[in-house]
Amino acid sequence: MIDEVMDAPTPFKKKIENLISVFLKEAMHFPYRELFIITQMNRHDVITAKKSRAQKANAFLEEIQREMDKGTIKTMNPRHFTINLFSLMAYPMVTAPLNKILFGLNDEEYTALMEERKQLIFELIFP
Repeated sequence: MIDEVMDAPTPFKKKIENLISVFLKEAMHFPYRELFIITQMNRHDVITAKKSRAQKANAFLEEIQREMDKGTIKTMNPRHFTINLFSLMAYPMVTAPLNKILFGLNDEEYTALMEERKQLIFELIFP
């Protein structure tokens, strides 16, 4: 689903909004996927298995750079932008059990918090 969002011919701001929404929706629906991906990355040679994705990643980095050049988003290395974006989305999923305990939240309350997070992330990128 993320590929569909990334490949869609939509304006950058809408693409990022859709990416955040799809990523968090999928992550909440499959709460252990991020942990599985991390485990797989540490067990296998992901680089050779995913070289085909490099072209898509480079196209996204170029799109990010164009937006930075226009002043739409803060200027930085586009790789940092991408790492920051995915960190803001993925980290709360990986640490969900800890966060639920620390904040005294049940599953439904944490899901609501993650729904709020979609807008928060978007507003951090586009103040």
